[in-house]
Amino acid sequence: MLSVIRALRHSGSPKGKALFLIVALIAWILYFFSARIFDRTSPELLVDNVSTGQVLREAVSLLITATDEKAGVKYLYLQIDDGPVQTLQRLKKQTTGRKSEYIYDLSDLTDGSHRILITAVDNAFRQNEKQVQLDFAIDLTPPQVKLKTKPKVGTQGNTLALFIVTNEPLKEIQATLFGKNLPLYPLPTNPDTEKKLYWYRSLVGVGVSQQAGYHSAEIIATDLAGNQSEQVFILEIGETEFEQGGYIKLSPEKQKVMLDRSKSLEDNAKRAKAYAVADQTAEQLWVSPFVRPAPGTLTSPFGKYREYNTGVKRHHLGTDIANQTGTAIYAGSSGVVTLAERLHIYGNSIIINHGQGVSTSYNHLSEIEVAVGDKVEKNQQIGLMGATGQVTGPHLHWHMAVNGVAVAPEQWIEVSFSTPKHVLDPIEGTNLSSER
Repeated sequence: MLSVIRALRHSGSPKGKALFLIVALIAWILYFFSARIFDRTSPELLVDNVSTGQVLREAVSLLITATDEKAGVKYLYLQIDDGPVQTLQRLKKQTTGRKSEYIYDLSDLTDGSHRILITAVDNAFRQNEKQVQLDFAIDLTPPQVKLKTKPKVGTQGNTLALFIVTNEPLKEIQATLFGKNLPLYPLPTNPDTEKKLYWYRSLVGVGVSQQAGYHSAEIIATDLAGNQSEQVFILEIGETEFEQGGYIKLSPEKQKVMLDRSKSLEDNAKRAKAYAVADQTAEQLWVSPFVRPAPGTLTSPFGKYREYNTGVKRHHLGTDIANQTGTAIYAGSSGVVTLAERLHIYGNSIIINHGQGVSTSYNHLSEIEVAVGDKVEKNQQIGLMGATGQVTGPHLHWHMAVNGVAVAPEQWIEVSFSTPKHVLDPIEGTNLSSER
């Protein structure tokens, strides 16, 4: 080709010179426009910030990256549903890449399914194009929230299960009761077999000194699009007639330990740290119902108001089961061990995290047969009954905490808390005072 051009350039005839000019022009065009003439490759198109299936509200932010290394990108178009095609940008010639953010108002769209179609067109004569389609949904309607707890009554010293039902999946749900924030978790098994509703549960520990009467539970539900619904439900807390009486005589040595505030503070700090693990565990680890952790005689029920020969008067925040030293102790249900050591007041103790704010402890043992971090199964032997710590004889002090509040563990033998129905219908054949 070059030899032809040189020959024509040195030719003296007018025709030769004209032909030279024509050939040179064609060569120049081919050189400068070859990418546009021969390019048959579509530009690259990437859309961030929004993905197919996303639920949106009033606006959408699109981060669009369009590249074409040959002919360059010329146009970016956007179309929502069957609406008019909008030109996002007409780019300068030979713009090989462009990354820009576009924010579009979606407030005119109705609730339901919609589509965004983005098109990038290059600068080639063929106008090669690349399209990205994003299917999304518009949701401007707050979620519907209902309280399915029946009856809406709790009692001092027991566990109250709040069952919340919504008509759509939630991004976040919060509850406040007794001035405390309560976590809510999706039910492991949805009671709604057709899965048209979404169930959440919060287990509330009602303290022995919680004021009886009517209390408001405030629920804030936020759906996937950010719509919020706020509801207030009224719950009643009934008064419990706890057993009164009982005078406990401790030896002078044990009295000294009990009255040593540093010892109780040290014990309580370790126990609080172990119980807090359950508050941070979103998974339900327990299997309902709980089982009686030891055979023997029920000597002191939960909540009994007792007096010690130290002058201390208080509710008994556990259930005592007495038997001989060496009697096997079993895990009330499955979970993970968060404490296994000797304490000043409680003697040899084990705390098990059952998840979702639920923990149990087994105290005054003669032997500990598990270690921190061990996974235990319901009815698994974890230790032996003893008389360590501040006690007058061998027994098991069985304690349960629900979201940081001591509650009666025997209730969990009789009630499943799996669904509202299980709360209303106690499990048959369960009785704490019976032998295992």
